[in-house]
Amino acid sequence: MKKLVETIVNELVDNPEEVEILVNETDYEIFVNIKVNPKEIGKVIGKQGKNINAIRNILKSVNMPIKKKVSLEIIE
Repeated sequence: MKKLVETIVNELVDNPEEVEILVNETDYEIFVNIKVNPKEIGKVIGKQGKNINAIRNILKSVNMPIKKKVSLEIIE
């Protein structure tokens, strides 16, 4: 999960070395937090949230067999 998000986000930003992905998992939910340079948050979100929503949809698709809720957020 972490590697997947990291790969996608690294392609969107100019400075992939500043990207940090934090994953916390409970019995019912997986929390994924993306930490990027504040200047590049817009690139990860995309126009009208299209990039971040696409990443969320990919994570939901990957987790279908596991049946856990996935929460994806960008933190500053």
